[in-house]
Amino acid sequence: MRNGVLTWTGRLVVTTCWCGIGHAIPEELYDEAQHNHAKTVYCPLGHGWVVAGETEAQELARQLKRERDRLAAVTASRDQIAASLRTTKGVVTKMRKRAITGTCAFCQRHFTNVERHMATKHPGEIAEGGAA
Repeated sequence: MRNGVLTWTGRLVVTTCWCGIGHAIPEELYDEAQHNHAKTVYCPLGHGWVVAGETEAQELARQLKRERDRLAAVTASRDQIAASLRTTKGVVTKMRKRAITGTCAFCQRHFTNVERHMATKHPGEIAEGGAA
């Protein structure tokens, strides 16, 4: 300070207090208030204000939780699809074995001619599927 004149070479950010008065504060103070939401800044009328919203850490924590929830949903869906596939494979195997042995899938009656047909015309299916 020379002869009562203060020289400052930093940058100022113009902002508005909650009371509506506009004022300029050093850029470093504004950046600090943006990152540290507990940092109080005062306007020329003496009102204290803080930057509203969530901190960077809070935002990252929220994003992490959202991604974990999405991963859990995808995993649950995958497990449900895998269980459904296992069930379907079991039903298909059961029906195939019934067809090989000549048994009706609906009424469980045995048809000797169907069993003979499978043995003579589709021996590969019997060897591949294995009749119980």
